[in-house]
This record gives sequence, C-alpha cells and structure tokens, in this order.
Amino acid sequence: MLQTNLAKARVIASKGVPDLIITHDKWPAYAWLGMEIKKPGGKPTPEQAALAARKRIVIVDDVFVALDEYHRFIRNMTFWQDQKVCDDFVRSLARG
Repeated sequence: MLQTNLAKARVIASKGVPDLIITHDKWPAYAWLGMEIKKPGGKPTPEQAALAARKRIVIVDDVFVALDEYHRFIRNMTFWQDQKVCDDFVRSLARG
C-alpha cells in the first residue's frame, strides 16, 4: 500500500471526490458508485452534500448501510436485463 502525505492529498484531490469509487470490469464504463465514508455523526462537506443530492454519491457511516447502498446500486443499474442476472452477479462477487 502506498503511503500518502495528507497535507498534499488535499491539494491534488478535487473537492467532493468520494472516499471510494466502486466499479467492476463487467459493468459499463459509465457505471460506478461513489461512496463517502464518515464517522458516525460526521457531516459531509458542501461539495459532498451537493453530489449526494444529485444521486452521484452516497454518504454512509456504517458498514451495513454501505453494503445496503451497494446492493441497491447494482439492483437499480439499468443495463441488467432481469433480476436473475443481477442476483447471479451478486453471488459471483460473494464467491470472489
């Protein structure tokens, strides 16, 4: 794992960029989920709140909420042909 200098990281990262950008090689190039991880009770920045309001990222403060948001995202992807395809994909991820 690369170590980073947090003082410099703020300079090179755009404001509002989420902590995680989740995608998969079986998804279309446009399909990704931005997830901002906060401490319980943590507040998003104005930029993060604006992205969340536009449904571009989700803001979570609990691992179970994060998993729920992830599953909701893949179930709502418009390119899935049917629910069985989605369920098969979720099972394949669980197997590794």
